[in-house]
Amino acid sequence: MKKYIVVHAGRRDDYQVALSLAENQLLEKLVTDVYFPLDKPWFSNFFYLFSNSFEKRFKQGLRSKYIYSSAHILFLSFLNMIKYDITRVKKIDNILGKIASRLSKDKNLPIISMNSYAYYAFQNNTNLKILFQFHPHPTFVKKILLEEISSNPSAEKTISEEHEFSVSETEMELLEKEIEYSDYCICASSITKKSLVDAGFDEAKIFIAPYGVDTEKFPFYNREKLNNKKFRILFLGSLNQRKGITYLIDAINQIENIELVIVGRGIYDDSLLQNANFTVVNKKNIDHNELLAEFERSDCFVLPSIIEGFGQVVLEAMSTGLPVITTENTCGPDIIENGIDGFVIPIRDQESLRNSINLLKENKSYRLKMGKSAHIKAKQYTWL
Repeated sequence: MKKYIVVHAGRRDDYQVALSLAENQLLEKLVTDVYFPLDKPWFSNFFYLFSNSFEKRFKQGLRSKYIYSSAHILFLSFLNMIKYDITRVKKIDNILGKIASRLSKDKNLPIISMNSYAYYAFQNNTNLKILFQFHPHPTFVKKILLEEISSNPSAEKTISEEHEFSVSETEMELLEKEIEYSDYCICASSITKKSLVDAGFDEAKIFIAPYGVDTEKFPFYNREKLNNKKFRILFLGSLNQRKGITYLIDAINQIENIELVIVGRGIYDDSLLQNANFTVVNKKNIDHNELLAEFERSDCFVLPSIIEGFGQVVLEAMSTGLPVITTENTCGPDIIENGIDGFVIPIRDQESLRNSINLLKENKSYRLKMGKSAHIKAKQYTWL
């Protein structure tokens, strides 16, 4: 059985694609930028004198023998550590793709490329080419975000900061070529699959492989004795309109005795909260133990996103036994049985969002049962 070449920069999806192949003796090389060989004691002992952050570029089970990089890429990556340059990032992506293509041709092996690297990895390559599309296609996303600006002008400020609006016409052409050159596509959600079909790719050649969750890292918490004075809703993510935050605010405004806890990261525009007439607790950049405490103290988790590639926080919340309300444009349709282990609602649907929150708020036994079902469902989506 042939092995695979995999290509991506950084700790993309926790290295799970390469790790899974390695565990099944199907990985030839992961072509990447920076990977620290912590499985080599001399390296580990030396670098831990300075920082344990190197763990972020290492995955237990994915040994150094599987990693392929180059001095040029490492040099460019080092420069980016000193001063970030998006042009340099794109150059690294191009080089990674070209290296992967060369290895694939030299060894006559199939190649799995994440999007952003696949144009150069797949170009003029006659071996099997599999695209792993980890985000919905930017053309599809941009269309939805423009619709959001049109229907909700207050969204323009944070929407205009989204990555899709910085993609040039030339880059968009390359991303479209990635799809054209691919033999098959893998994605983590139905919404990402829909974006590929919308871009013209054969639906029969697209396979959905939902992400997993570490259930030991996000353990179940029994909330039977939890008795908040106010119904506590948890929101985790960037505070921007892509996450549908104003729809959540407007829905909660019509419900009494609510507290919204926002654990923010990335883009953070607190002007989106200006119409809230209820208690809002803001927290930023908290560590994992603090995050677990927020999961445990909450009554439900809401992610009303306009568009997501997946929405990993949904599985994390479910793993802790927290009922989840999310939209059709996330991983919701792929992992949630509506009304059983969570709620999946249309985007921008304040009424459905409000009704779902009310249902959980007014029926503790129902939300406890849903939370337990959510935990059981999450265990079906581990990385193992």
